[in-house]
Amino acid sequence: MVWTRKAVFSVDGRTFDQYEEDRLARVTADEVREMNVTAEVACYGHHWWSTAEPATTAEVVRPKKPASLLPDVPATVDLGRAPVYPGNEDTDA
Repeated sequence: MVWTRKAVFSVDGRTFDQYEEDRLARVTADEVREMNVTAEVACYGHHWWSTAEPATTAEVVRPKKPASLLPDVPATVDLGRAPVYPGNEDTDA
């Protein structure tokens, strides 16, 4: 697990209060090509991100500024370490 957080946000007037866990998936280009992402799963599209991309994208990503949390993750040998906790966030504020 890379990081955890609690997020409060609204969609179509409905408020959500959720706990999130983000995990690192290491895959090869061949493995990505073989994955079958269904329309139901990717209803808004999908994209495999490199660790550098979140720092330069115009897309809204959460938690904010994830690139600052990611650079050391692929090099981390001890994946059993405690996850980063970037804090709770009211994404509508």
